[in-house]
Amino acid sequence: MITPYSYNYLFYLCVLSSIIYIDGVVVMEFQKVIEKRKTIRKFLSKDVSADDIDLIIRNGALAPSSKNRQPWKFVVLKNLKKDAISFKMIDWVQGVNKDKDPTAIFSNSVYKTAIAIQQAPALILIYKKNLIGNEYSDLLSLGACLENMFLTAVDLKLGALWTTDILYAEKEINKVLKVKDYELISGLAIGYPNENPKAQLKEIVVYKTLK
Repeated sequence: MITPYSYNYLFYLCVLSSIIYIDGVVVMEFQKVIEKRKTIRKFLSKDVSADDIDLIIRNGALAPSSKNRQPWKFVVLKNLKKDAISFKMIDWVQGVNKDKDPTAIFSNSVYKTAIAIQQAPALILIYKKNLIGNEYSDLLSLGACLENMFLTAVDLKLGALWTTDILYAEKEINKVLKVKDYELISGLAIGYPNENPKAQLKEIVVYKTLK
């Protein structure tokens, strides 16, 4: 039998484990989401639901944008369409390495990203609308959008790879997708993580005081 005391005890346990329990749904604490965000390059074959992808995109679109321009456009790819993107990236790598050792492609970062995209169940391409003026502000807005998307994926217990390696094959990718009026900015490979990379802390803050 569930009593008010049961809910109080559950809330107490959630606080101890840094988890928030809202309306019957377990929600990860925001600080924990930030700390758990890592780049994932190895994914399980388990599919990502359409609801999860929709939520990732919706939260991306809720990001602040300069002058409320909302300069983003999203393309969701799965299966053969997704793999076609990775093949175009591999074609590019092979082209720039055609006069080198054939094994050189395996150490190329674009090739590694292409393989990660093949493993991931879903790939979200983020395009920028070709709006007049304020291009720099639009890029900052898209960065905020991508951060929202990445953190939402983490909150859903998913892993993500945020990459611009796809830009090396932008023309070929746009031909495959028949995209003309938008500029490709980035890609977000989504899936259930098959690795747990260690966080690397670096000295990134310099404190200076005025005398």
